[in-house]
Amino acid sequence: MLTRIVWLLENSPPLLAACFQRVLSIEDRLARKLAEREGVDPDTDLRPFLAVGAVGTALRAAHHRWAALPQGTAEDLARLREQALQFLNEPLDRHWAEG
Repeated sequence: MLTRIVWLLENSPPLLAACFQRVLSIEDRLARKLAEREGVDPDTDLRPFLAVGAVGTALRAAHHRWAALPQGTAEDLARLREQALQFLNEPLDRHWAEG
């Protein structure tokens, strides 16, 4: 089912544009919440937006790789997500307000 949705999005420019707009809106809200949690100003500090964008990109990369598998399972998707997020752990795994 998910592979069909991915295919449909990738082959329908209006749907892809609408999906992208929604993702941008969600990422903005998440980044502002993250900035609040970390005690930084979202209007002057890019880190919350970069972090949210990086995580989103990592998850999209995992989904893209999974969709290309001939017989991708839910376990494959979970493994690919975990692998993608592991690459981000070190730079994101600290409190920003501390410097």
